[in-house]
Order: sequence, then structure tokens, then C-alpha cells
Amino acid sequence: MSGSVRRFPRLSVAIAASAIVSAHLLAATQRPADVNPAPEAAIKAAVIANLPKFVEWPLNAFQSPSAPFIVGVLGDDPVADSIVSVLNGKRLGDRAVSVSRLSKLEDASSCQLLYLAASEERRVDAIVKSLEGRPVLTIADFNRFAQRGGMVGLIVQDGKVRFEINERAARASGLRLSANLLRLAAAVVAS
Repeated sequence: MSGSVRRFPRLSVAIAASAIVSAHLLAATQRPADVNPAPEAAIKAAVIANLPKFVEWPLNAFQSPSAPFIVGVLGDDPVADSIVSVLNGKRLGDRAVSVSRLSKLEDASSCQLLYLAASEERRVDAIVKSLEGRPVLTIADFNRFAQRGGMVGLIVQDGKVRFEINERAARASGLRLSANLLRLAAAVVAS
């Protein structure tokens, strides 16, 4: 283990990858016109729940070695609701997961993962800029998020839930993305 990076004890890569692949397969059983927002939101929340297993945060991203892993949800949409139910109270390695609905952007800098709901798309440039250089994994569910400087943009491609990654944005914030995560991405983009 490096002195500046905390590795979470992980499930085997095969198990973590299979969780994401399972979400893709479940989504693939529906044609795009048949996608129901509730199951799609649950699949996206499951993908988001698995992403931290493929990311390493610097030690200074946490207030203490026993501090919880904080997931912030900014805005409102069906995925935001699913994230709260899927992740709150769970564990990520040695850390408890705490999900907080944020009412103001200033609170986002204390999170390790920030989900931006579709309602926040109009403010995305300001949000991304305010978090530059901070170890906060940003994830959103609207078009071109990764191209606009966000780190992980969820997309539906051929009826499957996929994601695009902006590796440069993650690296600039001190986050290290695993090669396995980059291989699973629909696209790795540069902002």
C-alpha cells in the first residue's frame, strides 16, 4: 500500500465486475422504448454503488481513518432516490457509507462521491469547477457529463446502462481509477 493512497479491501475484481456486468445484462433485456424509469434508476444506483470499488482515494480525502465514506446527492431525480435506498447504511471496505442529500453545493467538498441529479444539469459547469482538485468522484446521469469535466457520466446505450469516464478529471483530483473500470467504460473521454 502506498503511503498516500488508501486501498479499500475489495471483493475480487471478478465479483465486482460481475455486479456491473449483471446490471448491464439486466438492462439489456429491455428495449429502449420499454425502459421503465424505476428499474432503470435502480440499475444506475447499483452501478454507482459498485464504482467506488474501482477507485482509490488519497488519505486526505477522509477526516480520519475511521471516518465514513460520504456520498452526496445534489438535486432530485429517480436515480437520486435509488442511491439513498441502495447505499445508505452499507459498508465500503472498513468504512460505513453515509448518504446525504445536499441542499447547497458548498457541502459537496466533504463527500468522497457526489451524484448530480438531472435537475442540476444547468449548473454542471459551476459545480465541476468548484470541485476541481478535490478528491470527490463526480457522477451524473445526463448527456456529455464526462466531456464537460465530470468524472463518470451514466448513459443508456442500446438499452444498456453504461458509463463514460473522464480519467484526466479524476487524476487531477487525486483519484486513481483501476484499469478494470476503464475497460468496462463505454468511452474514456478527455475534457
